[in-house]
Amino acid sequence: MQEKNTTPLPGDSADGKQGYDEADQGSYAEANGSDGRSNETDVSFATRLVRLRAETGLSLRGLGREVGVTANAVLRWEKAEVTPTRAKMVELAQFFGVEPGWLAWGLGKRTARIDMAGLIGQLKHCSETQLNVISSMVDAFLSESRG
Repeated sequence: MQEKNTTPLPGDSADGKQGYDEADQGSYAEANGSDGRSNETDVSFATRLVRLRAETGLSLRGLGREVGVTANAVLRWEKAEVTPTRAKMVELAQFFGVEPGWLAWGLGKRTARIDMAGLIGQLKHCSETQLNVISSMVDAFLSESRG
């Protein structure tokens, strides 16, 4: 049986609990608007993820456990080296209770919405081109969930 590596990673304290290294603190300050930006589409996925992780008090390892990835994978997301798969992005959004579109691209509202009538009302204001894009996205999500 392989022994578990307990070496602390960036973002983990020596006791394995919540912790932030200096890089985390800098990213957290940037994510919380200290750079003067207010438009969420100007903020990257990585910055939104750093902010959410800091708000929940999770270490890199802790978030990794919650969504079934390594702490290194979370660190690479936060450094914007890679982005999660669509399925992991949805899983992250569900875990944090936010909209997947907001988490990935800063679009829409942060809070997850479940109101079907409100969503249909918003669709009524979309152009035909926008509706085609939305329809394609829904088709992709449905085919992924079936297969």
